[in-house]
Amino acid sequence: MRGMAATLLGLSLAGLLAGCGAEPTPEEVIRGLIAEAEQAAEARDTGDVMAFVAPDYRDERGHRPEDLRNYLRGLFLRYQSVHLLVRVDAIRVQETEASSTLFVAMAAQPINEANAFMLRADVHRLDLAWQLRDGDWQVTAAAWRQAAREDLLGAVPAH
Repeated sequence: MRGMAATLLGLSLAGLLAGCGAEPTPEEVIRGLIAEAEQAAEARDTGDVMAFVAPDYRDERGHRPEDLRNYLRGLFLRYQSVHLLVRVDAIRVQETEASSTLFVAMAAQPINEANAFMLRADVHRLDLAWQLRDGDWQVTAAAWRQAAREDLLGAVPAH
């Protein structure tokens, strides 16, 4: 179930939408959604995290959206403080489908690149599948595995 937490929290990641009035690229939109999901997870807001998950979501272990929602509820009850450090390694877009690779660390206290090696934190690699539906990008599938802290900090190329 730890991987499921990483998946959900991994939805909660870094990036900003491009400004200056230009239409954002699909990659920029997905980066923005990752950042919003990260904020929602750190705010422990199950509904806001789940807003990024497609109704037909399935992960590599057969979990469905309701499984993820229940897990998030339990996680947020158990941990009164959730802090993430996320690195978006890659986003690949092909028309109405996309994939992203993220490295995510979750800790009970604030975490950043400077203290990432000192804190106890689980680090996971998340591979997310996205689809553009009715103008909105949604996560439709996920796979995860443990990763090294060096992967999170970008010291080692993605596998």
